[in-house]
Amino acid sequence: MKYGRLVFSREFVSSSTVCNVGDFVQTLAIDLIYEEMGIKKEDTVDIPFQDLSSYKGEKVILPLNGYFYYNREYPSFPTSADIIPVFLGLYTTSSKYLQNTSFWKKAGVIGCRDEATYNAVKKHGYDAYLTGCMTVLFPKREKEPENAKVFIVDAHPSIDEYIPEEIKKNAEYISHEITVNDAQSVAELSKQCEAATRRVYERYRDEAALVITSRLHCAGPCMAMGIPVILVRDSFDERYGWIDRYLHLYTPEEFGKINWNPKPVDIEDKKKEIKAMAMSLIKREADRELLENIHEFYMARDKKDLSASLMVRGYLWLSQYCPGLASFIRTKVLVRFTIAGKTKK
Repeated sequence: MKYGRLVFSREFVSSSTVCNVGDFVQTLAIDLIYEEMGIKKEDTVDIPFQDLSSYKGEKVILPLNGYFYYNREYPSFPTSADIIPVFLGLYTTSSKYLQNTSFWKKAGVIGCRDEATYNAVKKHGYDAYLTGCMTVLFPKREKEPENAKVFIVDAHPSIDEYIPEEIKKNAEYISHEITVNDAQSVAELSKQCEAATRRVYERYRDEAALVITSRLHCAGPCMAMGIPVILVRDSFDERYGWIDRYLHLYTPEEFGKINWNPKPVDIEDKKKEIKAMAMSLIKREADRELLENIHEFYMARDKKDLSASLMVRGYLWLSQYCPGLASFIRTKVLVRFTIAGKTKK
């Protein structure tokens, strides 16, 4: 029996040779759990996202954390008969997936990343809990950085006029869309994207005094590392229906009220619970008490109205049926609606 690492390879790199490091950081979160469990690298096998339903080989226990959109060419569910899926933080509301009763009943406990997924899974009668995202398991950094800077990551342009000048003077504007060379094998492409992802998050850990971002998978890991985070968007959709337990979600009507000197969020005790819960699921020994505690913790948050913009809803719909076109639009059109790439003033 092997343990799997879901790798977001060619399907998650657009025709414009760009990858989103937020996809790949989810794999690194699973690595942290495996390290805690004492699972060695030689006992793991990489499963590309597009092979979830077609994988053939030695039986693999595969933790799943992330967004699983319906894709006619590369369906995710039901998974291959050689994969034992473990749902740690599922995000999907696709009825095309969830109507497969036999698969989900056999899968057992379904850890759901966000409340919308939890509601959809529970509505179908499956064994579901709200568990958030495993990227909050990134270890807290050991020391504060010297000569620290502010990272402004894919923030909406309208926030720029509200950012104090003293912050802008020490800011670097960056994007999670990283250029890569996709003229290579799936395995090599995955390695290249993972390496790029590690470099980005190591920079946050070693250099960031503050992170201002619209990115879910920038905010979560940075918060976990003990970095102050300001999470801002023009609108927040259902994907954020868990992280609002930790961070305030700032939308344009609140930009003038932002606390530009936030404190780090202390989640060390909650990390221990989440990691223990994840390990129990991977061992196929679900700890119901931990699951209930974590579920209640997230459900007790002050909930913000989460409604995706028309543009985001259109993108999510298109990604199900024309993923190549959706990826092109994301990297060529949607990126223009951020201030990433802005030069330091």
